[in-house]
Amino acid sequence: MSGFDFTWRYKVFTTSDEIFDDLKLLLLNPLVAMFLTTRRFTSDALELAQKSGVIARSGEQLTVFLADRGIGISNDKGTMKFDKGQFHKW
Repeated sequence: MSGFDFTWRYKVFTTSDEIFDDLKLLLLNPLVAMFLTTRRFTSDALELAQKSGVIARSGEQLTVFLADRGIGISNDKGTMKFDKGQFHKW
């Protein structure tokens, strides 16, 4: 979608205070929008995500998040290493 400006969509579709009125949401049901990429976000993309309430995370941030929680990490003789099998098992 080269040349497509997403900014106008943000401004048009988020002007209403009743943006979620037509959704059938239950009380206390979390509604979270996330955008994950294996690349990095431009500053404009991050700004748009922040303004629209979308959580944007790059591949590096996702990797650190998973590693901090031990996902796919095994202890090999005192050395922490990535374990593809453990990651897939998770």
